[in-house]
Amino acid sequence: MSLKVLVTVGTDHHPFDRVIQWVEAWSRRQPAPAVEVYMQTGTSRPPEATKSTEYLDFDDLMERIGEADAVISHGGPSTISHCLRLGVMPIVVPREHDRGEHVDDHQVAFSTKMAEDQGFEIARTEAQLDELLDQALTDPGRFRHAQTHNELESSVERFVDVIDGLLDPAARRHGWPDRLPRRPLAAPDRTDGWRVLYVGGWGRSGSTLLDRMLGQVPKVISVGEVREIFQRGCVENRLCGCGVHFLDCSFWSAVGDRAFGGWSKVDSEDVVAAWRRVDRPWVAPALVGPRLPTRLAREVDAYTDILARLYGAIAAVSEGSLIVDSSKLPSYALLLDRALPGRVRAVHLVRDSRGVVFSWQKQVARTDGGGDSMHRYGALAAAVRYDVYNGTAQLLDRAGVPTIRARYEDLVADPVGAISDMLDFSGHAVPAEQLDYLRGDTVQLAANHSVDGNPMRFDTGAVPLRVDDAWRRGMSRVDRTLVSVATAPLLLRYGYVARTGRRRSS
Repeated sequence: MSLKVLVTVGTDHHPFDRVIQWVEAWSRRQPAPAVEVYMQTGTSRPPEATKSTEYLDFDDLMERIGEADAVISHGGPSTISHCLRLGVMPIVVPREHDRGEHVDDHQVAFSTKMAEDQGFEIARTEAQLDELLDQALTDPGRFRHAQTHNELESSVERFVDVIDGLLDPAARRHGWPDRLPRRPLAAPDRTDGWRVLYVGGWGRSGSTLLDRMLGQVPKVISVGEVREIFQRGCVENRLCGCGVHFLDCSFWSAVGDRAFGGWSKVDSEDVVAAWRRVDRPWVAPALVGPRLPTRLAREVDAYTDILARLYGAIAAVSEGSLIVDSSKLPSYALLLDRALPGRVRAVHLVRDSRGVVFSWQKQVARTDGGGDSMHRYGALAAAVRYDVYNGTAQLLDRAGVPTIRARYEDLVADPVGAISDMLDFSGHAVPAEQLDYLRGDTVQLAANHSVDGNPMRFDTGAVPLRVDDAWRRGMSRVDRTLVSVATAPLLLRYGYVARTGRRRSS
């Protein structure tokens, strides 16, 4: 019976040729049919004589991890957590910045901390990887483990501690104070008083729905997840919310002409590369600190100059007073605030973590012309991201971005009240008759020019408003417990769980 080896490099756009070459060289030295190797290669150079595919869908990846005797993984938290949950101790080869394999060395730092806690192996050299694979060949059970339910909960708590330990020192290193000085709100002038209302938090929390609901108000412009505009729009030319391909959309063509003299005048791939370097959770502490490192400052200045021109053009072409951007990630909100000082206000939109995680586990096909599906995460990976992104969003107000918090469940239960509060907060109060598109438990939606988001951005007409609580019936007991443990502090903070342990009604 052959040893099954799986190699997965993840979905990062940087090539990871090194690990592909190392494993193929080792496998060629083994007598057939002693070893069966399968590789997920991403943008890396594919192997010459080994079965491989560029990408695996979530279910296929989970099945292959579960069947493998040895999994060689990159150092990303999602893949490592899936391996541990499925009883596999991965052999981790972290991507390294100096080799051009990632934007920084966070995979090295993360996997080193997790390896100390969980006991899996890290290979930084080809010799180390060869030795570990030789051990798997001699002892096929070497990299499998059994984990009880209680051990799983304990692992979750330690996993979150590792994330906190990696984020907090970064904040201290960049001088993130306990409280930051509040800037006064910029008063709108008579000719140029537009603002941006940023919907922050994390995905699957109802942000696209909120974006669309706000966008039905006169002079409020719904543009979806603008942080994706150069990738989804300029590079991939996916569908605008109006149903036309981005580069053919009259609205976005006019925006590109006004901002840059046309989209073709922008090196979109360079902009995407810069965006991926500066718009990351671990960069957020530096963005709100007193001073940026010199190299980062240059990149941030260049990128935010592009954003300033882009949003100015959106306001001019739309003739709107309030631009709603549902890009969600707090790091992008901080970049946007640098680009448009005084113009940005934020709604931190939250949802019960169990519902969010359950939604991230679903297979959701994109309907924007790409023929692919939205990302999926396992329970642990999604729970950690829920903590990181919502935790960072809580700091926007302290960083000088005026912020209010809203719950998805309250938005659906009282849409008129919730939308009115957000418009008042944004300085765009409207008379009640302008909210007549909110009709009881439905919302009447017109077409929009959203760049990216949940597939419901293409919906028009009467759309029902109801809380999606399918997680109560469909989520496994293990996943529900795991997520509740990992996100307990935020469930308490947001009012989803009472301190007595009973859940509050939404």
